[in-house]
Amino acid sequence: LKLLCSLLKLEYVKDSSFTRVNSICRRLSRVEDNRHFILTELTGVANVLAEGAVKDLQELSVRLTDQVDRMNAASIAVGGNRQARNNSQHLGLSSSTTASKLLRVLQALSALTAESQGDAK
Repeated sequence: LKLLCSLLKLEYVKDSSFTRVNSICRRLSRVEDNRHFILTELTGVANVLAEGAVKDLQELSVRLTDQVDRMNAASIAVGGNRQARNNSQHLGLSSSTTASKLLRVLQALSALTAESQGDAK
């Protein structure tokens, strides 16, 4: 179960693989002893992915601050905003695979928690 959940934090996990792991976890979590362990493991995976997402956001913040500083310097040097606006197009923003994996793991946790609450009633 630990290895199964750890697959979700690998660098390149295809959607189909995530769906399979999620399906297996849901089936295995029908057994009460497994459910607690799976929820614990998925929480650990979510923590690792959240740390990565925070790092991505910190790096983005640094890049944005650098770009703003460059735009301000260019604006002052040129004496207007035209050059600064042209420089803003050079900042490329990439989507974070860490953030999307984190979202999928949190959705899986939410679904498993909802199922366990439904079983308790």
